Amino acid sequence: MLRRGRTTELGFTSGETRVHPGGVAGLTHPARLSPDRLRLAAEPSRVPEARRFVTERVLALGCPELSDDAALCVSELATNAAIHGSGPLMEVALEPAGAGIRITVEDAGRLPRQAVAPRHDYGTAEHEAAVVEDPLTSGRGLAIVAYLAHAWGVETTAGGTRVWAELLPAT
Repeated sequence: MLRRGRTTELGFTSGETRVHPGGVAGLTHPARLSPDRLRLAAEPSRVPEARRFVTERVLALGCPELSDDAALCVSELATNAAIHGSGPLMEVALEPAGAGIRITVEDAGRLPRQAVAPRHDYGTAEHEAAVVEDPLTSGRGLAIVAYLAHAWGVETTAGGTRVWAELLPAT
């Protein structure tokens, strides 16, 4: 059944959601809420849609030099939302921020803020010893975002968690 304008778990009004039997809300197609906001299912398979959306918006804003970094940042943020968020939806936004852009990914996850932190032990003896014992296949995403972004942060919202990154053009 298709419903319009209902409030979702994230606390905003949806444009178009699909309600599956059993009452689980999710999207069969991404919903463009506005030119700078996209709602999609919080699933790893939807990350390429978030990346395409952000790349298109960056180019539309006239910031082609930020498109690669923006695509990588949103890939990491959306993947985290899909894997660690607890709700069926995530929202991706891209807006101008001063001379650059601000990418935001919001989900219904309730991770404590201290859990959303980049690893800082890469290249240390402790990290090298840990890799031998337990090779990491994840955990690098926020370190990548922290490296690429001028600023980034985590906010707890009424509906979940919002992670953002601001990118500036090279000077």
